[in-house]
Amino acid sequence: MGYEIVRSPFHSELGARIRLRQFRAMSQTELGKKSGVSFQRIQKHEIGSNRVSPSRLQKIADALGVSPATLFRQDTSANDGVPGGVKDLEAFIASAEGKELNEAFQRIGDTRIRKSVVTFVKSLAGAC
Repeated sequence: MGYEIVRSPFHSELGARIRLRQFRAMSQTELGKKSGVSFQRIQKHEIGSNRVSPSRLQKIADALGVSPATLFRQDTSANDGVPGGVKDLEAFIASAEGKELNEAFQRIGDTRIRKSVVTFVKSLAGAC
């Protein structure tokens, strides 16, 4: 006997903010390990089918390096280190270029090289 999962708009928005892990080149597995749950649980939080307890919200926020208020905020236009806000980030990640860039960046294992890439891209953006 099954039941229908009803996703609330609030939990869907919260899940979108948890997906900011992608902007930090963090996998669901890595976020799960850092916050003490499986990647499947993170996946369910991100799609809004599992509610996030306050203590788990704190652990996820700590793992992402943001405050819990950043994840809890109703105003998705706020930057919090994300250019253009959550909706613009999601649109970029959904684009072909965003997917390609994100996948390539995640394959870079050396943190120093990742930081160099970010610095390089910022310098290119400043030159335009």
